[in-house]
Amino acid sequence: MASKKSVTLTNDSIAAEPETFEQTARRMLECALALYDEKRSLATREIREAVRNVVAQAKARGVHAERMLIELKHTWYSAEAAAYEKSDVISALVTMCIREFYDTGRGQNDG
Repeated sequence: MASKKSVTLTNDSIAAEPETFEQTARRMLECALALYDEKRSLATREIREAVRNVVAQAKARGVHAERMLIELKHTWYSAEAAAYEKSDVISALVTMCIREFYDTGRGQNDG
């Protein structure tokens, strides 16, 4: 019987310092891979919050969507994980990030 992985992006130890773009991106990938392993949807609150966070950080730095995706992919592909899992998960995360980057507020009132 396989042990369940913890699927969470919360980090109580970051109260003193905000999380960096890279840290958020890595945790997003780790959480998404755990969800993928459990055959669960990536459309969780934790993943959506991480996506919003990396997009907000990129926009605050004046980074365009294309550059943000390059930075995310660089971080994700440098992380240790099985390549066969990573490509499917990264594809889904990229789509989520693009949608969030170009969302003009419509999702704020969605339930």
